[in-house]
Amino acid sequence: FEVRSNPSVRYSLMPHLQYPSTDESRGDVEPEAPMNSSTMLDGSKTSALASDIGNVLLRAINVSIVMQGLGRAFDSSGTLRATGKDYKQSQAVQRIDDFISHTWQTGRWAKLLTLCLVYNMRAATVASWIAAMLVFILELESVSLLPRSVPFEAWFGGQKLQHEMGISGMLVCPLVFVIVGAFWQDIRPQRMAFVDKFCIHQTDPELKKAGIRGIAGFLRHSDRLVVLWTASYFSRLWCTYELASWIHLGKSHIHFVPVSFAAVAFFI
Repeated sequence: FEVRSNPSVRYSLMPHLQYPSTDESRGDVEPEAPMNSSTMLDGSKTSALASDIGNVLLRAINVSIVMQGLGRAFDSSGTLRATGKDYKQSQAVQRIDDFISHTWQTGRWAKLLTLCLVYNMRAATVASWIAAMLVFILELESVSLLPRSVPFEAWFGGQKLQHEMGISGMLVCPLVFVIVGAFWQDIRPQRMAFVDKFCIHQTDPELKKAGIRGIAGFLRHSDRLVVLWTASYFSRLWCTYELASWIHLGKSHIHFVPVSFAAVAFFI
């Protein structure tokens, strides 16, 4: 579901937050005094909690790339560590469609299903309904291009109605739903998203530190915050910081998706 906060409300969380440290892919940066000044790559001065970011650092990645290889980018087992190649897959942008906030404690497959729900579910539902209508037409006696072989009985208005249900629809509609639900991001141009592993350099220390300090800047230039929520989400300081920054900036569009719900919704 989506949450829209009141943009007129302002919160005073940011000045009191210490910059978070993490052992996740956003980088290993020790906490610093929250408002000390530092120099960005473009030469401008900014504070550790500044909500602006230079054009040099503002990057996003196509969602289809993030979901490639069955979501292998989210593999947290240590077999696929972040490299400079990940950063090169992102590109400089003026605006970011989605800021994807997640915890690396969440499994790869759960995140993949959640992203399929966020980006592909609507198209998959529409495609399966269209497939159902086409199959129904092709199964009509006047057309008879597809077989009707499964007897079906129903009561309507106190009368027993008999009908033959074609097995084609029982096979085609779920198949269409799964295919479109899993690969729609590759069929049409997708949204550009911030994903920490790709948009913050993981091997260059200076770029990495600058990117981490500019998290609030990435958020300021994002149109929507996509929260992949799990029970451990608010136990991670990074996740709490991102959500608090979003509220502090007065931004309103939050797409909140419980990861456990995504798996159930996709297969139902």
